Amino acid sequence: MNRHSLTLRAALDRYLAEVAARQPSSLDAHRQAGYLCQQLGGTTRLDLIGGEALARYVVWRRAQGVSNATVNRDLQLLRRVIRRADLVWGAAVTVPHWRSLILPEPEERNVSLAANDEARFFAALRQDFHPLFRFAIATGVRLTNCLTLTWGQVDWNEGVIRLRGKSRLPGGKQILIPLTGHLAAILSAERGRHVERVFT
Repeated sequence: MNRHSLTLRAALDRYLAEVAARQPSSLDAHRQAGYLCQQLGGTTRLDLIGGEALARYVVWRRAQGVSNATVNRDLQLLRRVIRRADLVWGAAVTVPHWRSLILPEPEERNVSLAANDEARFFAALRQDFHPLFRFAIATGVRLTNCLTLTWGQVDWNEGVIRLRGKSRLPGGKQILIPLTGHLAAILSAERGRHVERVFT
């Protein structure tokens, strides 16, 4: 099969429109795309972007003082773009050895709050943030889910809160959280503040 050539800028624009536009991390993807085009060249063909060019990109990004995780997120975006260009768009690509380019990242640090730590945390926190963080602690869901929670996701009749979690499925995996008395009290106090958003 004859494969057509595609520039990095065109591939990124197409990916951002077809995939990233529907994701909460859309703004991050746009910013990463800007860095990729700046260093690799927006007019560079995908089939000419190999390991050497990407190794130079890694050095360039690290010289800007960003973390290894930040550099890795840039590479992961490019990897998804190249994969889609190859499998979906039928474009000519070079597939680098990604594993050799990914930088080591520290283990994720989990911190638990003891009762006295929680009291000190809330004493130092602005009062208007209390409901948001009480909800986050009570549910254990990602802060993004808390910040973007809408009244449409709160089903008072069924007694559940419907969230979307990360998943390979389109739209994400549905998460149901029982609307306990404690959560109902937190949410009820926020009613009437905003027509759509729970926490403002």
